[in-house]
Amino acid sequence: MKAKIVFCDTNIIFGLFYRVLQWLSITNSSIVEISQYYDIYISRHVIQELEVNILEKYWSTFDDIDLNNFVNNTNIQIINSRELDENINDFVFDPNDAQILQDALNIRADFLITQNMKDFNIIKIVETFDLNIINRLPPIPI
Repeated sequence: MKAKIVFCDTNIIFGLFYRVLQWLSITNSSIVEISQYYDIYISRHVIQELEVNILEKYWSTFDDIDLNNFVNNTNIQIINSRELDENINDFVFDPNDAQILQDALNIRADFLITQNMKDFNIIKIVETFDLNIINRLPPIPI
């Protein structure tokens, strides 16, 4: 069975990263368990947003933070963002989320996981692209 492709928005990765920094074992993280069944992707754009969120909300320096080690330990694959398609903003209510949607479409994701579902025109996206937008990790297949 081919693995489903999952693209994670910044808020999902931030939550996972924050929990790891709170001394929870990454080996017990749901992202590690789920990555056995799904190919999980983020983009360089998500990494940049994550860095901004961390700097603004929690730390003023990255001296003690190793995002690369975090990503490597979770089997998350990083992709480069491409330019936006000219009509991509027709599918989002918040233009800041256009790149997130574009990146998920570029890898032909089956799922886009985000806590900002209100920012996406979900019905139009599902009808046009067959991309499922969900707010938590998908279930583990039986």
